[in-house]
Amino acid sequence: MLSWPSWTGKTVSSLKFASWLVSDRDKIAIIDTEWWAANNYADREDLWIWSFNMLELTDHSPEWYIKAIQTCVDEWMEVIIIDSLTHLWKWILERKDKMGGNDFWKWKDLTPMYDSVINKILNTPRHMIVTGRWKTEYILEENNGKMVPKKVWMWTQVREWTEYEFDIIFELSDPGKNIASVSKDRTWLYKWFLDTVNKDTASKYNERSSWNTEVIDMNLI
Repeated sequence: MLSWPSWTGKTVSSLKFASWLVSDRDKIAIIDTEWWAANNYADREDLWIWSFNMLELTDHSPEWYIKAIQTCVDEWMEVIIIDSLTHLWKWILERKDKMGGNDFWKWKDLTPMYDSVINKILNTPRHMIVTGRWKTEYILEENNGKMVPKKVWMWTQVREWTEYEFDIIFELSDPGKNIASVSKDRTWLYKWFLDTVNKDTASKYNERSSWNTEVIDMNLI
């Protein structure tokens, strides 16, 4: 999972990783929830991104996330990028606000909906790359005797603990340079990682995938 603020490189880094993960780039699909934003990076050789398939998801309900993933599987995609999972969480919260009753009964209905998408991601026999936006807020900070606003990054806008369902979590540590750190890594490939998500990053995982004959799920936030 790539967990970064908006406009800091989630989509680009996901596409770069995917481009180096498979030899046939026609087998890469991105499920775009951000109104064709990924289209800006098509055939960008200067960014080391070439062709990929895109599925625009304007309905952010769990049902359509699952349909989009299955469509990619049916089309024999080998890498599926979900950009982003935050829109699913926003759909859940908006639906909660419209429901009557107390929160206990609301979450009794909503939790299985949210979990159905997570389970679909985890059980899809493909490389899965998922992004999530960080929530940003402003705090007051003293500077030369004056209180000035400062933008800070708080947490990923998905349901609490969602990111720990995945194998690897890349988090932005330097917004200006797209430098990422790894906060969780079940593969032990990225211990002390502090770098851009690049060709070497994908090559390490590719080598790890070749250790087994079965397909290994790739889940990045």
